[in-house]
Amino acid sequence: MSDPWQDPQTRRWVEHVRDTVVPMINKSDYVISLAPSGEPDIKFCVELGLSIMLGKKIVVVARHRKDVPSQLWMIAEHVLLGDMNDPVFQDKLATTLNGM
Repeated sequence: MSDPWQDPQTRRWVEHVRDTVVPMINKSDYVISLAPSGEPDIKFCVELGLSIMLGKKIVVVARHRKDVPSQLWMIAEHVLLGDMNDPVFQDKLATTLNGM
């Protein structure tokens, strides 16, 4: 079996994460993580892992409680449950972020 990390497409993705995503997260005071429902989303997982490793405050936004694993509740600065299209929820999110 060949090494998947040597695949050209994988190497381009790793370079993108290292050269673009890491600096973006590194310069942020906090990270907003939009928790996916259902199967884990690789982009979410990578960005969440980087946020943890870079010591960033994490604000998790999810539609439902079931979309937030217990370990994520433990490490998040805030977990907000609701619909991003709801103006009341948008105000709650803005208030939370302004208080950070």
